[in-house]
Amino acid sequence: MLGTVLYLGHVPAVSGTVGSVPGVVLWWVCRDRPVMFAVLTILLFVLGTVAARSIERKTGDPDPACVVIDEMVGMMAVLAVLQWSWATAVAAFVAFRFFDIAKPFPARQIEQKRGGLGIMLDDIVAAGYTWVAVRLAVALSAQ
Repeated sequence: MLGTVLYLGHVPAVSGTVGSVPGVVLWWVCRDRPVMFAVLTILLFVLGTVAARSIERKTGDPDPACVVIDEMVGMMAVLAVLQWSWATAVAAFVAFRFFDIAKPFPARQIEQKRGGLGIMLDDIVAAGYTWVAVRLAVALSAQ
């Protein structure tokens, strides 16, 4: 249940996008408790790594499409370090989905590593690219 984020990973065709949404929901629920949100993000990263590895072993697939805890945690990771506003959350969501799908260097290389850590870390790379893109967009819009 954890690796598929309550079975959202079984939604056909858009499981990664659907799997990113709970990260935004948790961000909103924890909006007044940023430390709690950061701790929850780290905890879910660790548990997600174990869950992803377990599903990978059961399916024999190095990156099972049903595993979406990585998308949820990646979305949470970027929201944890950005200014808390709905405009920022929407921009981060769109940018995160782009970078998660495009997998710029080194995300694709990390994704190819077997195990739960490989599954989880490529989304952390996407979160890093998202953070840069959103910060740049905010800075340019302020001028």
